[in-house]
Amino acid sequence: MTAGPIRVVIADDQEVIRDSFREYLDALPDIEVVAVAENGADLVRLVTEIPGIDVVIVDVRMPVLSGLEAMRSLSASRSRPAVIVVTTFNVESYVEMAITYGARGFLLKDCAPEDLADAVREVHAGGVVLAESATAHVFSAIRPKAATDPIATRLSDREREVLTLIGAGLTNGEIAEHLFVAESTVKTHVRALLVKLQCRDRVALVRVAFRGDQ
Repeated sequence: MTAGPIRVVIADDQEVIRDSFREYLDALPDIEVVAVAENGADLVRLVTEIPGIDVVIVDVRMPVLSGLEAMRSLSASRSRPAVIVVTTFNVESYVEMAITYGARGFLLKDCAPEDLADAVREVHAGGVVLAESATAHVFSAIRPKAATDPIATRLSDREREVLTLIGAGLTNGEIAEHLFVAESTVKTHVRALLVKLQCRDRVALVRVAFRGDQ
């Protein structure tokens, strides 16, 4: 049985952005935009009312209810689609709050359309996507916590390095290149992190990297 297309909702207060995203994504055979919203309140309502939403693409700044507030509402509800934050504002606090509220992706609106489509596919598959330009903000948000986090006493130096790189959105292959080790070695460290930090998946590890509260 062939799986259906990835069902997407787009939330942005700018009509031109909503329309351009929808036009591009709807033309792809594996993605279907089932609804659009112009504010966070509409987004929450649509996700609650429409069954089977797989991915939400949401802006940060919207009227009535912001994208971050909408994400917080969705994270506490039974409907928990994968969320990609797509915004004009590459601000450290936005990146950190978005991931804290459960975002699996953070992109800027000037990203290439194919990058947005790839991000939809990646987060739907359980992955994490971060804009390259946001990576520096991620590192600055994570690294100052290393000396004082309760998790630090549970992890080896190399495990802390791997956790930081996971938090920055790097794949196992990219982490291996960064640390000059085999990808199989990285996978071993990731498995150890999942066990030690009692995390279900890689997304949970990203949140731990930001919060350090495990």
